[in-house]
Amino acid sequence: MKNCLWCGEELQLLADESNIKRLNTTIGSAFPKDHKKSSGLEHDFGFYKCSKCNLRQICSSSKLEELGCVNALIRYHEPTFHHEDLAIRIISLLGNKSTYNIYSLSPKDNDLAKALKTIIEVRFNGKFGDCTSVASADIILATRQLEHINSKRKIEELFNHSNPGCLLVVEALDFHYLSNKGVHSYLWEERLSYFSINYISKFAESRDFSVMDKHEYFDYKEPFWTLIMRKSEVAVEGKKEDFNDHLIETKPTLIENSKLRLVSACKYYLAINHNHIFVFIGIGHKALSAALYVKTIFKASMIRLYDSAEVKVGSTWNDIAIRHINAVIGDICPSDNALYTFSFSGSNAENIKQEILVKDTQAKFSYIEEWYN
Repeated sequence: MKNCLWCGEELQLLADESNIKRLNTTIGSAFPKDHKKSSGLEHDFGFYKCSKCNLRQICSSSKLEELGCVNALIRYHEPTFHHEDLAIRIISLLGNKSTYNIYSLSPKDNDLAKALKTIIEVRFNGKFGDCTSVASADIILATRQLEHINSKRKIEELFNHSNPGCLLVVEALDFHYLSNKGVHSYLWEERLSYFSINYISKFAESRDFSVMDKHEYFDYKEPFWTLIMRKSEVAVEGKKEDFNDHLIETKPTLIENSKLRLVSACKYYLAINHNHIFVFIGIGHKALSAALYVKTIFKASMIRLYDSAEVKVGSTWNDIAIRHINAVIGDICPSDNALYTFSFSGSNAENIKQEILVKDTQAKFSYIEEWYN
């Protein structure tokens, strides 16, 4: 029996028209280069909903407590335009102190931590310290990572064992807003929990946090939200039971809709790509998820992967080597008639397309966003 990471109740296997219930793959954010170690970076995963709170979840067999940024060398291009304002709001809620201890859940917190430290030093003439325990933190950062937690113990540590008076800062994509707009690129097998701002607010309140500040950024290309919550000095009786008994997550078809969209795109591209050769140029979780579903639907498909980042080139995913983007043209056979999918646009992509057409005159092209939107 599988249980909800959040409320602890039994999970139910999701059923939808795609009939894809469980999959197996290399963990996409690992980019392993050591083949001897890569076997420990595989996982099975399935799609579930909580029988109690209705939260849609992906359950992974991985023993890792956190997914989403397994390879710490990978640089994630998350938005930073709001960091200075967010950092000021965080500090204003802490009051005057000479030293602030910051706990970061993942490398995705680095940019916000940098903004915080700059403001603490320059504007408040204070000092900062990095700590390795939530119990000694004044500020806990969990930006773009809470949804990747694969351990109830880790969730309990963040919410139950944090220091009274500390601030917990959460940032996440607005999955509900994206789904309503027909944008389904949020689906990722390492993104395990598809919660709303209301869900996290209510869960935190049930663990003796108070919501001090919340912002929703709808104008950004991938809308997201932030929450700043303070751990209460005194526990409030009945809050945990109230959460478990009354919270029902809204927009229940987040995973089903996104999965059906991706499956539909895969079937379309398989139909127009008669040689079933798929070339992905620029490798992130969207490209790898698309490649995984293509192979699941039609196992004989040939997948080629290319990127320019040193940390990715030379690594493997499902026994497929990720080669340097400069090798794309040299790997082409005139008879490929392949589908080339780009994760980027602009002049660089257009130049590569023109070079491809010289050798593969029947080539077809797409952008990875078209697989999801």
